[in-house]
Amino acid sequence: MKQIALAFPMGVSHLERVAYGIRRYNREKANWLLITNPERHHLELEQLRNWQGDGVIGFINTPEEVEMIQELGIPAINLSGALATSPIPRVRVDYYKIGCKGAEHLLARGFDNLAYYGIKDVWYAQEIGRGFQETVIDHEKKFFQYNAQSTLTGSWSGADEELSDWLESLPKPIALMAAHDPRALEVLQTCLQRDIRVPEDLALLGVNNDSITCELSNPTLSSIPRDGERIGYEAAALLDRMIKGIATKEELANEVVIPPLKAIDRGSTAYLALKDPDLLNAVSYIRKNIDKQINVNSICQYISKSRRWLEYSFKKEMGTSPLDFIIKVRVSKAKEILEDGSNFKLSAVAYMAGFSSTDQMNKAFRKIYGKNAREFKSL
Repeated sequence: MKQIALAFPMGVSHLERVAYGIRRYNREKANWLLITNPERHHLELEQLRNWQGDGVIGFINTPEEVEMIQELGIPAINLSGALATSPIPRVRVDYYKIGCKGAEHLLARGFDNLAYYGIKDVWYAQEIGRGFQETVIDHEKKFFQYNAQSTLTGSWSGADEELSDWLESLPKPIALMAAHDPRALEVLQTCLQRDIRVPEDLALLGVNNDSITCELSNPTLSSIPRDGERIGYEAAALLDRMIKGIATKEELANEVVIPPLKAIDRGSTAYLALKDPDLLNAVSYIRKNIDKQINVNSICQYISKSRRWLEYSFKKEMGTSPLDFIIKVRVSKAKEILEDGSNFKLSAVAYMAGFSSTDQMNKAFRKIYGKNAREFKSL
């Protein structure tokens, strides 16, 4: 029986999904003996230095760890995005797309000021930041960034006064995305100390959707999850082909890149940057009823305002018309359904997003993305 070392933390919720994907592949296809540290729940790569096993799936964060794995002389898969390029075959989430999704999620709430909290010399954090910044700039909004020191190779020194000062200096209201959930939690705790209200002054979004971090913070933390189970399954499948000697040169040379899942919306982003309570009420009504056949007249009736007032307020505060905003929210809803990987027919997707027909949905997609929904689904 082949022995495979799982060299990554087992006590982190988003990595538990990776482990689940690996174990599911093993049960269905491989029948390996999976090895980890039974007491610490984290097998360090250093502990494998003289190990006589058959394969490794782990987080390889530094050139030194790459060298050590290469010295083992056995097939290995890297799950870490710390290095810009990985000499070890790598399976990872699409970090750039995480950044794009994060910016889109926050831009949809009407913010003119957006910020990114990154990490120095850590490639995945830089990629998330690149996607976030480019999306913000494309929408002609103001962008701010702060990068913390990495703790991957250095020591942790506790509170970051520079971060605290930076957060206080930002224009308010503002929406901020952090490179991962623990960094977002650090922002949340700093805001509490500096009397910065979340989400009223600062809307906050993390990455990875670690359930304990996100659900037990106050307010609860919105986050973008990676598809951990698929990452684990694909990593195990590639390792299996490597062990059997059937992995192609192309497979070994190219990374397996998995799209992220849709944002999980919680209390830290439950805010729309609008000053007028009636306009905020109108937007909330649209979002809550987007799957229904709402229109400008039904919105006016709900908030007891004239059509002229609604058209003027949308244009002044949001730079768009009520009808165009409804279409954007419908397209966003349909896009989320398509990206979930569900096998719904396009007619069903159109219905769930409130479009009257597939043709109407395709017309809206072409206006926003330059391609129809069917082409988008095939990406």
